[in-house]
Amino acid sequence: MVLQVFNWYMVVDECYDHSGYGILPDFGWSQESLQTKSLTSSSPTTTGKMPTPILIVGAGPTGLTLALSLVQNGASVRIVEKRNGPFIGQRGGGIMPRTLELHGVLGTLPDIQKIAGPPLTTELYLPQAREPSKVFDMAPYIAPTPDRPYPNPVILWQSRHEEILRAHLQKAGVEVEWGVEMQDFKQHADFVSVTLRSQASSSSDDRSVETITTPYLLSAEGAHSMVRKRLNLNFYGETTSQSYIIGDIEVLEGLNRDRWFFCGEPMTKQISLCAGEDLTSKYMYMLYTGAEIDHQKVASSREALIEDIYELTGRREIKFGNLLWISSYTVHYFGITEGVRHSPNIRTVEKYSQGRCFVAGDAAHIFALSGAQGLNSGIHDAVNLGWKMAAVVRGISPPSLLDSYGLERLPVIAEMLDKTREVHEKTFKSSIVDEDNDAWNRGGDFNMLHMHYRGSPLILDTIHMKGTRYVFLTGITVHAGDRAPDSSGLVHCKGTDSPTSLFKIFGLSYHTVLIFTKDSSFSSLVIASLQEYPSDLIKSVVILQNDYTKADIGLSQGDFVVEDQAGYAYDAYVEQNCTRLSTIVIVRPDTYIGAMVDNEKDVRGYFAKIFKNTK
Repeated sequence: MVLQVFNWYMVVDECYDHSGYGILPDFGWSQESLQTKSLTSSSPTTTGKMPTPILIVGAGPTGLTLALSLVQNGASVRIVEKRNGPFIGQRGGGIMPRTLELHGVLGTLPDIQKIAGPPLTTELYLPQAREPSKVFDMAPYIAPTPDRPYPNPVILWQSRHEEILRAHLQKAGVEVEWGVEMQDFKQHADFVSVTLRSQASSSSDDRSVETITTPYLLSAEGAHSMVRKRLNLNFYGETTSQSYIIGDIEVLEGLNRDRWFFCGEPMTKQISLCAGEDLTSKYMYMLYTGAEIDHQKVASSREALIEDIYELTGRREIKFGNLLWISSYTVHYFGITEGVRHSPNIRTVEKYSQGRCFVAGDAAHIFALSGAQGLNSGIHDAVNLGWKMAAVVRGISPPSLLDSYGLERLPVIAEMLDKTREVHEKTFKSSIVDEDNDAWNRGGDFNMLHMHYRGSPLILDTIHMKGTRYVFLTGITVHAGDRAPDSSGLVHCKGTDSPTSLFKIFGLSYHTVLIFTKDSSFSSLVIASLQEYPSDLIKSVVILQNDYTKADIGLSQGDFVVEDQAGYAYDAYVEQNCTRLSTIVIVRPDTYIGAMVDNEKDVRGYFAKIFKNTK
């Protein structure tokens, strides 16, 4: 097998002014922001699928998820990738609990669960040591709960992750076009013209170059995004001296494959080797870091790399096989000015779109390796944007809906960049002999269950106090803008062959309206108001407490009528000692709560922000 060597940087310095710190733009939200900060021009208003596909450039996890989200919402897509074939390797192998929930609505979760594995127990060794200094779990196991069925991260090679996404795209009739590179693009009032070149033909062959039009251009190109650079989207950052060597190498014998092996000190020289979810595979993911590494020498050949590992570990009994790929790169930071405090951080764009061009994933933000947030955040970008863009190109929603993509994602990304920066610095300034493991903790917010869009101008909450800080705890009642919790143990009052949990009811192509009430006439009134909208865009669920009557069932006309037999749904969505007769929760296609209200007028008010008009 041919060794793939990549010497690349996470991002380049073209946007950063080294005379001072880059300043994060103001992420403050107001109700006027959606009206006054329009990032998109007018869009076609015809209903049904667009005759011209949306173009996605880049077929990594972000681009593939974008394509899948769009086609499942009725949009036509084309996805191109300049590489000649799929990436093979483990890079980006951690999938966080919130990402697993999003895979649930994408329909890809069962395939992931079949082959993904749990995170491995970590063993830290000093150089030349034969016994570990520490043995621990970075993300200790958490028992599932009725509102949080997937509380633990899983490990899955990025290449296998992408393979699952491609398989689902193929079922939808979409194939990745390999060896197709974007050479140029130009925005117009109603479309984007894009020049593509196929590498399969010679550069002198006119047939290898085509110019197409697309309603929207979506960049999932990665850190070197042409779209981001050409649009001059500021990518704040400065280069630090921290650099890494990563790759996948065969370990034939000499290491325990059910442990994550670390040897050495992070500040000077440290090697880590970790098997993936397939313990029958001999390949292990390698991360080599530290100020004393000679990057040019180590990355120059397989033999030089292995000899350096032997010198650090003293373990010449480890037998290495093929070096699948190796990459050397540098991490970039930017400073946030907040009063007189300056703190290092990782890069992000100041806005996610300009005109009809959008960036997502690594094209929009760069995370340090600590925390496994890069791949996961790209998938979250894609799911947030996909349902909105499909609604716009189908003529269902106004173009201004797309403004909420950046307004919602930027504050979330800024928060997680801070968290990953903090843990990254702790990890690489720590010592193996430190008494506590605080620098190695990857639980808590890294699970991404706490992320919310409470401040978004799309969100409507007439029930809860504004400005309440969100902290994820199971059993705590949610607010509008939060992740929508699951609720298991539902018993269907109409029919028997139906989903028994909310996660099995939620869908990527429609809003789900949950109606908590004891008043059957109220639920009928709310459901009647939903008839003003296309039936394929909204599903209604009447949730009855376990003291319901047969009359309640007979009068309830929802798509689903369920009994909350164990009380889990009411515990998650309705606060204790609630004096309201009814609560309405509207769950968006991306399974965030769009609205929490108590009357049908506010239901109409929420959907007025989402849809252009009624039937």
